[in-house]
Amino acid sequence: MTVFFMSNKISLLFCVALVPILLLSSCARVRSDGSDYLGYQSDIGSCEGTALYKGKEYGIVFTPDGAGPTVEITSPESLAGYRFIGQSDGCLLKYGDFSMLCPKTELFETICSFFDLKEENFIDARIEKASGEKLTVVSFSDGVTVCLSSSGELLRVENDTVRFSVTKIRPADR
Repeated sequence: MTVFFMSNKISLLFCVALVPILLLSSCARVRSDGSDYLGYQSDIGSCEGTALYKGKEYGIVFTPDGAGPTVEITSPESLAGYRFIGQSDGCLLKYGDFSMLCPKTELFETICSFFDLKEENFIDARIEKASGEKLTVVSFSDGVTVCLSSSGELLRVENDTVRFSVTKIRPADR
């Protein structure tokens, strides 16, 4: 009888302790100030920055809407003006008056994926200090890491292939 009572008591304590842990883990993608770690994805008209890809640096402007997600290359000068517009069957490559359908490139797909992260892939978030500022570093199961400023602004997104550093975000037109 005593063993039965003790095991029920332990089970009850375990359940009582488990409920707050489950509640906290389900809210893990929300910052301590109440803002959303993935909130930067929702109101972007365009995002400018530099992408380090295979040892080379590219100036990039990403636009999530319009005829399809668009990645425009702004540098190096030899590639400036190339635009890749996502289509269901590949990318529409545009340069001046020239356009053609081509397969989606790794750089295009990776940049687009940085702005289409899923809540269910969230692993954890940690605070780091850099140049005297506290940064929030968020990790996802697909290998993506997002770095946000203390005010929640997107600074950098990266995986093992591309590192995209943000210089300017233009909000979506309303």
